[in-house]
Amino acid sequence: MDDFDFVPEWGQLPVEQYLIRCWDHSSPQSPEQQRSTLVKHFLQLDKIQPEWDPTLFTADNSRKPSRIPTPDEIVNILQPWRSDELRRIAWRIWGCSSMQPLLLRAHYDPKHDESVEEWQELDQYELESWWSILNNKNMFNFGADWKRVFAIFPEAAGRLGKYPRWPDMEAIKEFQDQFKESLDRAKRLKKQMWRQDPNASLIQANPAAWNLLQFISVGYILIADEEAFRTNRFLLVYFDGSQNVVAQGRVPSTDDGVNQVSLDWDQYQPPYSLFEEGTIGEEYLANGDIGSWLYEFTKEDLQDDPPAPADDA
Repeated sequence: MDDFDFVPEWGQLPVEQYLIRCWDHSSPQSPEQQRSTLVKHFLQLDKIQPEWDPTLFTADNSRKPSRIPTPDEIVNILQPWRSDELRRIAWRIWGCSSMQPLLLRAHYDPKHDESVEEWQELDQYELESWWSILNNKNMFNFGADWKRVFAIFPEAAGRLGKYPRWPDMEAIKEFQDQFKESLDRAKRLKKQMWRQDPNASLIQANPAAWNLLQFISVGYILIADEEAFRTNRFLLVYFDGSQNVVAQGRVPSTDDGVNQVSLDWDQYQPPYSLFEEGTIGEEYLANGDIGSWLYEFTKEDLQDDPPAPADDA
């Protein structure tokens, strides 16, 4: 059986293990409401229990579920949520062998269907478009609300297997230190402009900040929104362990463009188009809920002029 034909056994996907283990049969919520609530909780987990993932974070379909769902659980909890077609796709998204950038079509107009057919021929998608290009008007017509895809495919929300969704603070600290050391140089490059807009000068134009934001990103996705069809440039989004936007920007919807996206991610290289030419997520601005602790800005950082370079002394 090839990958296209393979349908995972019930309970073989980690989120299905979570649903059947956490289901409360006495809940006042309707099954649909409880399922939605539990999927949201699953998306906020930092790690999962090893027994929830018999595949060990791979696409090894020979590994069986650690807890086989009962017929009642299949009929009432799992089956109403996702069809076999969706579960086939979820299996490929989950497996670590799935290296293609997931492409979500979030805008639908029949005049754009030909563009999607062309994207299916791109190097990254030619053999894998059946799962890696999400193209279904009845299911994915999200417009700007593209995060709804995680409620259908929580598998797309980043690693959960042997790695936590959030890096540990000790590892983050190394990048924070490098960022702090970069501030004087960033200020000198922007002269007096850095005070007017520290987000643009000290974060968005600062490669040390890009490295920090790259490190904290747990996943990425390409989105074919209305602008993508108009400009032939996908929206590329990096997101963190809670699906907050870290940064987003535009990349060409070409072989070179998509290949570069994949290469940058694999090599942990912050994409220029994302961090300098794009926009930083609201939570990651200097005064954002995450940025306010991540950058560790002091009063002096945001007010004091940088010292002259040593060779200018």
